[in-house]
Amino acid sequence: KIHNMDGIMLISADEFDAAHQAELTEYYQSYLHVDGMVVFGMLAPLKKGFDVPVVVIGRATGSDADSVAIDLRTPMRTAQAELAARGHRAVAFIGEERTAEKAQYFAELFQPDPSWVVCSPLRFEAAGADGVDRLLRIGAPVTALVCAYDYIAFGAVRRLNECGFRVPEDFSVIGMDNIRVAEYPDIDLASIDSHVEEVCEIVCGLLQKKLKNPYFRVRQQISVPGDFVLRGSVGTAKDGREELG
Repeated sequence: KIHNMDGIMLISADEFDAAHQAELTEYYQSYLHVDGMVVFGMLAPLKKGFDVPVVVIGRATGSDADSVAIDLRTPMRTAQAELAARGHRAVAFIGEERTAEKAQYFAELFQPDPSWVVCSPLRFEAAGADGVDRLLRIGAPVTALVCAYDYIAFGAVRRLNECGFRVPEDFSVIGMDNIRVAEYPDIDLASIDSHVEEVCEIVCGLLQKKLKNPYFRVRQQISVPGDFVLRGSVGTAKDGREELG
């Protein structure tokens, strides 16, 4: 979408570190003199006098920068209702260290045993496999897993299969982001759609307005509601099973 605006996009990774993020924003403003920035998750307020147009995707901590965030609470409530209707009372969460906010949403909504909220030091599929292993070790009496993003869910499904379990007959699994990846044709994953296209449209629209008018500011967080997409990885809770494993 940036290219469609006749722009050139430079991309840097801040590794979720506030100090590194501050260094990068200063570098892009003072040395590269960019026209605008899109920041994924503002970790600290911008320095006084920062005059480059900025739009934040996600939380804008300590800053009045314009931001666009995805509402995950609403679709998570829908997912919870669907699981409850299918008899799932004990639900676990598998995430990683960078998905603490999603873990907090889950804990507030599902109110699980704290040991059922797993934040792995690993990432992607490895985090899903690690999460299943941890739940197996403690014998968590769960029948469904909610994963912080789809790659974690794919890893969880594969590890469950390796351990002799079936999805959704033995466990229901839900991911987030609603990606459809060719290397997982055998996993019909239920997921929460983050509506990335809509988010990007809003972000680029705000950026264009700010580039045309440096005084244009929304000064609020625009919320884009996600949707729960039900697929084959969600089934009815298996009766009579007392513990995972």
